[in-house]
Amino acid sequence: MISRWQRVCLQNMYNWHRVSWTPSLRLGHPLIVVRHSSGQQSKIEETLKMLKADLKREQEEDEAHRKLVAAAQTKEKPPLRLRIVEELKHYYNGFRLLALETKISAKYVWRIGRGATLSRRERKQLIRTVSDLFRLVPFSIFVIVPFMELALPLFIKLFPNMLPSTFQEASKEEEKHRKQLLVKVEMAKFLRSTIEEIAHQRKSNEQGRSKALEFSEFMSKLRSEGRYVSNEDLFKYTQLFEDELTLDNLSMSQLRALCHVLSIQPLGTPEILQFQLKLKLRELQADDRQIVAEGGIENLTNTELQQAARARGMRAIGVSEERLRAQLQQWLDLSMDDKIPPSLLLLTRILYLSDEVPFAQRLKYLISKLPEGVAEQTRQKLHDVDLGDADYKTRLDFIRTIEKAIAAEKKSKEVADKKDGKSEDGGR
Repeated sequence: MISRWQRVCLQNMYNWHRVSWTPSLRLGHPLIVVRHSSGQQSKIEETLKMLKADLKREQEEDEAHRKLVAAAQTKEKPPLRLRIVEELKHYYNGFRLLALETKISAKYVWRIGRGATLSRRERKQLIRTVSDLFRLVPFSIFVIVPFMELALPLFIKLFPNMLPSTFQEASKEEEKHRKQLLVKVEMAKFLRSTIEEIAHQRKSNEQGRSKALEFSEFMSKLRSEGRYVSNEDLFKYTQLFEDELTLDNLSMSQLRALCHVLSIQPLGTPEILQFQLKLKLRELQADDRQIVAEGGIENLTNTELQQAARARGMRAIGVSEERLRAQLQQWLDLSMDDKIPPSLLLLTRILYLSDEVPFAQRLKYLISKLPEGVAEQTRQKLHDVDLGDADYKTRLDFIRTIEKAIAAEKKSKEVADKKDGKSEDGGR
């Protein structure tokens, strides 16, 4: 019996000469391979489509951020009385929402008691509501102790995370996620340098020299060119580190960095951190199985996709919905393969938390994959226009120019094929 991963690899080898591969281009992130059996041009068109989606998403986020900054600068501070009223309304609505979620969750508990099974969405809502109810327990002290309620505003100001999720503001949550992403990127840099160091050490070993050297070149091109990352690449290179990069062999600094990537508080001894990471991996594997059992990523909303990507140490801010689905689908494909250890699967996510690669540099890599005639035209235009400092409209117009050139080249090729077909029929 062969594993699912081996079947996929054999199928890819069978289709290698029939189907060409083109990296899918993503703004600021490593690329995920996109496969189309209709030919090289159709894959490039799909790549450009994904790039436009990322451009649009980035533009929308920048405009929203500018509006918030402008509103904060021009808006006058309201009177104290009005601010108190707005704050009271906020907490009143939070209590109403918490009461509604508690009522719904009580029905879920009743269904569980009767032997029913909850869906993934229902189970997460139940867990979130129970966590919110437990967060209210410390606030009972302010009610029991006389005059302690006077210190409640100060307590909320100092410990905003103690509030249930129904009281949290969306803007503050997004800002918190952005700060966490910066920390994750720094930790991913550290882990990536650690893996590269292991690869350099392997160069001294004749047995692993070629693969270690290949991995080193792969990582350098990933940073400089924005190369795509396929499942085949991940599987090939994780085998190189299957002994060193297990949780039991990681150092304290590596364990702490991995905890930061997974949003786990890195407190305690190495044994405690390993235990927390193993629990997290077990939880993610159970969640992966439930996602697959309920129809896959197609049934997830954009918010659920962001939450799932964030929980697995991948980017969830500043990327399009198509990119979220692609990277989560790749995770599921690898997670369902029993031959890939969960710890190695987790360490592959550092490839999705790299530094931003300039827009013009990614387009240069894409142009190198275009047909020769189209590539010469677009390469000349890329040289004339500085896309590094260009606005979104200029970048979008450049992408559209490439699409038009590809469409014209495809049309001329179809006409040439028809003429060749007619000439063959006439010869017969």
